[in-house]
Amino acid sequence: DADVISSLILGARNILFVFDNCGESQMDRILLRELRRSGKHVTGVVRGRSILSDVTVADAERSGLATDLDKMVDTGKFFVGVDWSAMPDELKAEVLVSDLIIMKGMANYEGVSDVQIPIPIIHILRAKCAPVAASIGVPQGTNAVFAVLNGRRMGE
Repeated sequence: DADVISSLILGARNILFVFDNCGESQMDRILLRELRRSGKHVTGVVRGRSILSDVTVADAERSGLATDLDKMVDTGKFFVGVDWSAMPDELKAEVLVSDLIIMKGMANYEGVSDVQIPIPIIHILRAKCAPVAASIGVPQGTNAVFAVLNGRRMGE
């Protein structure tokens, strides 16, 4: 998977980065800075309202995370993950111009695991439950990074 993921990142120009938890977002900033330093345009996707510990617009602005993005949009819903069937127009527009999606977290993975998205997605998550672990072929509790296109794992 490392070769596939490297190739996807190197070949991407417009990256949609879907955040997960607030605490992790401060480490995500390292990756964001490197992506932008290498000439990538990065749009961050955050929650419009607080839900669980996910990054919101207010969190991103308060923590300085927003300064590491070229643009920031929110999911528009009080929903764990991204509701791909009912996303706001601004987010749809960003998806359409993206050539790579980097998606953090298990809930975000679950939200797209049965959706055909014609843009490569790099998932970064911990398989916290048995069904998700089984669906990606790792032991429960394992951290995983893998790429998917149109609902199918790339590099297999």
